[in-house]
Amino acid sequence: MFRVLPWVLALLLVACSDPEPEIIQESTEFTRAAVQPDWFNRVDAEPLTSWDDVQALWASEKRCCGDDRSVVKANRVFYKSCYRAIEAKPDDVHLVPYCLWLMDVALDYDDSIQLSRYLLEHYLFYSQPTDYCANCSPADLVARTTRDVALYDLRHNNAPYDAALQLERLLDEREAQISAWVLGEIYVSLAEIYEAIPDRAERVDQLRQRVTRLEANWPEGLQAWRLEDVQSALRLLER
Repeated sequence: MFRVLPWVLALLLVACSDPEPEIIQESTEFTRAAVQPDWFNRVDAEPLTSWDDVQALWASEKRCCGDDRSVVKANRVFYKSCYRAIEAKPDDVHLVPYCLWLMDVALDYDDSIQLSRYLLEHYLFYSQPTDYCANCSPADLVARTTRDVALYDLRHNNAPYDAALQLERLLDEREAQISAWVLGEIYVSLAEIYEAIPDRAERVDQLRQRVTRLEANWPEGLQAWRLEDVQSALRLLER
């Protein structure tokens, strides 16, 4: 009588069993917006559970100091740490937008703008903590992100009207929540954008009024060169 050896039977059972199911990571809007570069799986993430953790890692010597290779690696660790933290805590109202804002440190320009657009789509009215910064205001993070996207659309998409509308809408809704320093950055960028718009007279007049208010309310002790940059940009626009 033919007898199947135990080890042969074991092999047959394995071969005939259902294949192990493929592990498929759930795709979310965030993971579609945030790329995983080719180095992503070659670095380890550090645990981040709060806005304070993100701030501490961002300010650490690991990320800022050392030779170029070490800094690049530390920036990649920061990116992956934020990526994993957002996956784990997608509803954290401070950790998520702050990470999104800083993760571009490890990305190329196009990929970083994709993250910036995601931030603005979901956190346009985010108010950042200001306890750590004497001259910061609640809308500074959103304002700078909007500026980055607007300038990208101007310079890479040849879309000055879209770029102008983004910054104008930001100012209409949140100008009072933006610090004087960041307003200066926004106004200089608006001047650059308006240069590419032929029918800009009304827009320039509105910018002139904004600059006049900024001059009247420029904080004492704040470096004047930023305000001078704004005034110079406006003069060039008015030629």
